[in-house]
Amino acid sequence: MNLSGTNLTNAKLTGVNLTSTNLEGANLESTDLTGFDLTNANLTGANLTGANLTNAKLTGANLSGANLEHTDLAGFDLTDTNLTNAKLTGANLSGTNLTKAKLTGANLSGANLTRTNLTNAILADFNLIASNLTKAKLKGANLTNTNLTNANLEGAQLVRASLANTNLERADLSHANLYHAILTDVHLERANLTHANLTNANLTNANLTNANLTHAILTDTKLTHSNFTGVSLKGNYYAGISLTDVIGFEL
Repeated sequence: MNLSGTNLTNAKLTGVNLTSTNLEGANLESTDLTGFDLTNANLTGANLTGANLTNAKLTGANLSGANLEHTDLAGFDLTDTNLTNAKLTGANLSGTNLTKAKLTGANLSGANLTRTNLTNAILADFNLIASNLTKAKLKGANLTNTNLTNANLEGAQLVRASLANTNLERADLSHANLYHAILTDVHLERANLTHANLTNANLTNANLTNANLTHAILTDTKLTHSNFTGVSLKGNYYAGISLTDVIGFEL
């Protein structure tokens, strides 16, 4: 079915089969899509602001450039979904599965990403200032050059994630798992890393000025040329680390 460019604002679509439907550029603002099967639908550039997507199926849907601002997508399975340049400002993505999702150019400002699965997601160069990523799954994710200032990453899983040149100033990384994470040239000034696991992490050239690393694990962590001025290291566990060329590290 071809419904591209159609104005379906507040439309009643009871009984309509939308599987694989072409809805490119369609206006679905405030439309009730409860329980609809939108599998493989083309929603490129569609306006879905305020749409009710409760129990809808979006597997394989193309949402590139779609407007999903303030839309409730909590718990959805959006694995491998194309969300390139999608507008997700203020969207509820709590518990959503975004594994391998294409998010290049997407706007996630103010989105709720609590417990979201972003395994292997590409989030390089994103603006995620003050985003809520509590207990998010970011294993293997690419967060290079991303701005995470004041972001909440408490308990986040960042195993083998790439955070090179990322801004994490004043971010909450308490209890985060950063095993084997790449944190080269990262900004961690005044960040909270209490109880964080930094085993085998690479912190070369990282700036941790005034960060809190109380009870953090620093086993085999690479610290070359990193700045630990004013860092709190109470109750740390560290082994196999070299303090050569490390600034301000006080045992």
